[in-house]
Amino acid sequence: MNWLTISLLAMSCFVVYDLLSRKVSVATKNPVIFSGIYNLLAAAVTLSFYIFFPLQINIKAISPFTFFLTVLAMIVWTIFARLEYVAKKEAEASFFLIVIKFAPVVALFCSLAFLGEKLTYLKVLAVILTIAANLLISLDKNLRIKFDKGFWLSLATALALGIGWSFDKAVSAFYILPFYAFISFFIPGVVNLLIPRVKLKSLVTEIKNTNIRNVFILAFANATGFLLYIKALTMGEVSKVVLVTTSAAVITVVLAIFLLNEKDKVTQKIIAAFLVVGATILLAI
Repeated sequence: MNWLTISLLAMSCFVVYDLLSRKVSVATKNPVIFSGIYNLLAAAVTLSFYIFFPLQINIKAISPFTFFLTVLAMIVWTIFARLEYVAKKEAEASFFLIVIKFAPVVALFCSLAFLGEKLTYLKVLAVILTIAANLLISLDKNLRIKFDKGFWLSLATALALGIGWSFDKAVSAFYILPFYAFISFFIPGVVNLLIPRVKLKSLVTEIKNTNIRNVFILAFANATGFLLYIKALTMGEVSKVVLVTTSAAVITVVLAIFLLNEKDKVTQKIIAAFLVVGATILLAI
């Protein structure tokens, strides 16, 4: 398969994950407990990645500083996991997907501050487009900007995601990809079930309330989409791969409007989706 086919498959996985995760999060009784269950299953799915990444891959020595950064990364991913399904329960999929696009902007500022990346006019334009998109979907019928609870939870999730990506960029190269993906799911899953400690009765209730098939589909779609995305980046130009995979944002917004009956601010959401896709592409150039 070529980079385009792999990118399209990755995009399809992301669309499935974004749509189904909203449906599942609405149905869950406790989104934090559900997140723990989901992350543990996703960790199990990532173990199959070893088929594609043989152990002969060179593993660089892990310095104490790299280990320290890895611990920080796991803390950030634990915070993200705790927030993600809480935010998705509160915010519509078509709304959440636009706000979460603040994550690349957060990653940009982290790179500027700590990784020596240079700020360009295109990146400034990307930030402006992202802000404009979020202001657009926050306008009410009286053209007043209103940030509700769903927005702030989604924004906090985007902040954690962007910081997590920055740590990934700094430390993931020191690990075999499946192992790093595994701990990025497994550790947040365990921690969110233990801190605060989940009562066995609550865990059993959530498991009974959860459609395990849907959780497996979520885990498979997210983990596989990630693997395909990384594979596509090794085969094609970054800007082209990002163009294909981020188009999932527009597709998901449109599908959420019709499949999930998210009919509020339809025109605003579609325009905003194109804005955040354009911003993501500019950041990748």
